Amino acid sequence: MIFLLIGILLYLAVVSDIIQTTLSMQGGGWITTRLAHYLWNGFLLLAGRDGNKKFLSHCGYILLGIILITWVVLLWGSFSLMLLSVTDSVVNAQTKLPADIWNKFYFAGFNIATLGLGDYVPGNDWWKFVTNVYAFTGLILLTMSVTYLVPVLSAVIEQRKLAIKLESLGPDAETILADLLQEKTYVMNHKLDEISDSLIKHTQNHRAYPIIHYFHSYKPEKAIVLQLAKLFEVYYLIKFHLKAEWQPAKIHISSLEDSFVNYTNIVRDVTHMNLIEELPEAFTYKELETKYYQLEKPNPETLEAINERRKVFHSLVIQDGWKPKTN
Repeated sequence: MIFLLIGILLYLAVVSDIIQTTLSMQGGGWITTRLAHYLWNGFLLLAGRDGNKKFLSHCGYILLGIILITWVVLLWGSFSLMLLSVTDSVVNAQTKLPADIWNKFYFAGFNIATLGLGDYVPGNDWWKFVTNVYAFTGLILLTMSVTYLVPVLSAVIEQRKLAIKLESLGPDAETILADLLQEKTYVMNHKLDEISDSLIKHTQNHRAYPIIHYFHSYKPEKAIVLQLAKLFEVYYLIKFHLKAEWQPAKIHISSLEDSFVNYTNIVRDVTHMNLIEELPEAFTYKELETKYYQLEKPNPETLEAINERRKVFHSLVIQDGWKPKTN
């Protein structure tokens, strides 16, 4: 009876995890997200917490494969446990003798793979029904796995496109802001809106397919976490240091701010990241101070809300294997 109960609970857990991960568009299931989180930490440890290690660039698709295999193994295990709960749940098709433990494992795997019944058959009508349920679940798992992989890989491509796009803006926040200040106001506003739209799309992909967080690039210029951290510095400069006469229209900077708020909330929710409570070093930009004379001392009280997001980006950079920017 205990095997039957464990098997049923395991089946429900796996099916709910598959449905939540592939269909809900609300992030991965309980099993999937935690498995990916702990495996990534293990891979990062093996790489010496060095984001430049090429090994880490393979972890994304390895994790994706492990998740799919985990679903199959857990589903197989749940069916096997249920079959083991009754002696004559499976019998030999010719002799009608009860199958032993190993043949029950064989029968469970054979049916989940939707290959048919083989040399063994269910012992009675109840087990015929259970076998059909698992065969149907195996078919759905196969179909969902394929349909899940396509949008995940598409989201990974979009993530890399965003990283390249942000890198093309400039090597650091100072350069990007200096270039933006050379543009006409409407051009700056347009660029900020374009960046906000791209960040919103990336955030929603992150919500739907959290596994893309672990598709790492060992080249800093293509690492999405570093590029977003750099973009956040640009936002910080514009929001808190730029004098009023140089500020873009409020609606455009507010759009970028909302995009960052949404991103940091979702990335914390779906990846189970470990937030580092220590604040990173304060940004200092001497070149802009001396060249443009448009940086003002920010009011410390206005920075309270942004400090939490600074912690998120600081944590993301470290937990992706990179060293935070130092002044």
